[in-house]
Amino acid sequence: MITFGDKRQTVFGLFGTYRDSEKELKEYIRDKSHVRKIMCTYDKLSKLTEVVNPSEYRLLIDEYHCLLKAYSYRQTAIDGVLENFRRYKSFCFMSATPIDATFCPNCLDDVKMITAEWEYTDKMKVNLL
Repeated sequence: MITFGDKRQTVFGLFGTYRDSEKELKEYIRDKSHVRKIMCTYDKLSKLTEVVNPSEYRLLIDEYHCLLKAYSYRQTAIDGVLENFRRYKSFCFMSATPIDATFCPNCLDDVKMITAEWEYTDKMKVNLL
C-alpha cells in the first residue's frame, strides 16, 4: 500500500520467483475496484506482459541507463523489456543519468527524448563522514 497525500493506492510488487506470485498477481489484476499499479524488475516484464493486457497499462522504466550497463550479462531479461514496451498503452524510459543518444538501443531511435531543465536549482554540498 502506498499513500499519496490523503489517497491510498495498492501497488502489486512482482519480485523474486514468479510462480510464487502468479496466483496473487492474477487476483490483483481481476480486482477492478482500485487503480491497478504493478512494480516489477526488468527480468519479470516479459512474464507480466503474458498475464496482463498491455494495452490497458502504462509502462515506466525507471533508471533505464541500468539496462544499458547490464546488457552484457542480462541480455535475455533486457531483450524482454525492449521487445515488449511498445505493446503497452504508453511507455516512458526515465533516468536522471544523462545518456548520449549514440549509446541508446536502436529500438528507441524513434522515441522522443525529453530533457527536464530547471531554471533555479539548489546547490548541494555533500560532506563525507
